[in-house]
Amino acid sequence: MMHVMVRLKARMAALVNRAGHAACRRPCIPSRKCCLQPPAQGCIIGPMNGAEETPPLPAAEVWLQNETADGSFQCHAFAGVPVAQPCWIVLLSSGSPEGRNRVRDLHAELEAVLKGSSPEVTVTPMPVPAQPEHMRPDDPRFLERRKVLILLGGQERVISHQPWQAQWASDEHDADIMPVLPADGTPYASFFDSLINREEKHPVHKANACWWEKRISESLPALLSLARVSAPVARIFISYRRLETKHVAEQLADELFHAGFLVFFDRYSIPPGVDFQHKLTEDLQDKSMVLYLESRTVKQSKWTQHEIDFAKRHRLGFFTLRMPQVKPEERIASVRPDDCLELDAASDFDGSGCQATSADGKPATDSHGIPLVEWPRLTAASLAKVIADVKRVHAEALFRRRHRLRKGLVTILRRAGVRTAYAAAGPLVAEYNGHRHLIWPTTRPPDVADFHSTHAAHHARTPPTPGSRGIVIAPQSAQGHRSRTLTGWLAKVSGCPVFDEGNLRKFVRSLKGANW
Repeated sequence: MMHVMVRLKARMAALVNRAGHAACRRPCIPSRKCCLQPPAQGCIIGPMNGAEETPPLPAAEVWLQNETADGSFQCHAFAGVPVAQPCWIVLLSSGSPEGRNRVRDLHAELEAVLKGSSPEVTVTPMPVPAQPEHMRPDDPRFLERRKVLILLGGQERVISHQPWQAQWASDEHDADIMPVLPADGTPYASFFDSLINREEKHPVHKANACWWEKRISESLPALLSLARVSAPVARIFISYRRLETKHVAEQLADELFHAGFLVFFDRYSIPPGVDFQHKLTEDLQDKSMVLYLESRTVKQSKWTQHEIDFAKRHRLGFFTLRMPQVKPEERIASVRPDDCLELDAASDFDGSGCQATSADGKPATDSHGIPLVEWPRLTAASLAKVIADVKRVHAEALFRRRHRLRKGLVTILRRAGVRTAYAAAGPLVAEYNGHRHLIWPTTRPPDVADFHSTHAAHHARTPPTPGSRGIVIAPQSAQGHRSRTLTGWLAKVSGCPVFDEGNLRKFVRSLKGANW
């Protein structure tokens, strides 16, 4: 069993890396030899050199280090951020004034996202852990921390080769590089010097770039994913009406899959004989957000209404993609303007729509006899815009769900007289009647990695008391019989009981009564 757990954990880690990189694939653009000047040495000069002894570093979830206008570095510790793993993010330009302005802008946007992730977040200045050229991935001070170097490029000055860049591309030590580049038509190779372009295995050359068009903040979803500040595996449910939006749904499902999402979009593929509504609810519970393709007749489907109601009740991320011709009375109520994108028939689609056809082969119409449109695929520009919005809403929804679950858990335990400290990341620790219990809250149905991590973390303490437990808290209400059986088996094998997030009172009674 332990061998199976280890193998599955390794597979999940690989999925995390794939999701982070796939979200920012490099477009196919021609290359030419770069003729711009390399950056000045001043672009990597920080307030301290690698030989100096550094003060103790804080245990905050996120270290955010950025280059300043004069080429030195500053660093801030963000404590209380919901993260999958503690991380250290470094923002570095190619050395030009314009590049450092981009660093400033991206730092401001990232700071706002981190501060807005939870009311518990605090920000304090901290010593710079290391200049980029002096970072050693095996340094014990940040050995267990995810390390991400963001290189911001531009036309005005190339990103030049530096020997130390290889230190930031180490799977073994959990370090990665991501170039962030403007999508202004400039050939990819023009952002780098000849040494980087000449060597395909160069750590910067082989790193997938993230592209932005209008604002540098468009790179935030990819950055957060790579740093594992957002979910390791992004999950999304597409709600749509096949009659009108089949082509758009299929296109989005394919694009989101290649961007690292796990996608459920075809309720019509549920096998015969399966309880349809229960299966639909189970699939929804496993997702972090719903992408709603709003067409003229989509609300007429009782299954679509079930999906909308579930998403609202459980506060999943919700983004509406509104097709043309949808009348006000056909629209879903209470949709935030920021979470809705209205498509234009003339500019957002790759061709014009055609007459929709019903299952019997006859032209489909609405209740007034007006023909319905079957919309074609989106244009490349429109598709890119939708994917960027989905990533934004998905990241925001994850922050909210993590904080809500953790805050609610701590509140109910404290009211019951159980000593508990709030923590935005990692396991919670609850103390009662002389026993310290380790609690792992997750916003999706639990899998083997959750039980493995909880078991390992609980037994890493020195030593756990006989009455203490590692405990998993997760959504279970919509799990089918087979899923519940597997979950119960994993709980028994690992020795880590599992409780439904929707019935925390039962969990508190079990903890206080030692009734596992």
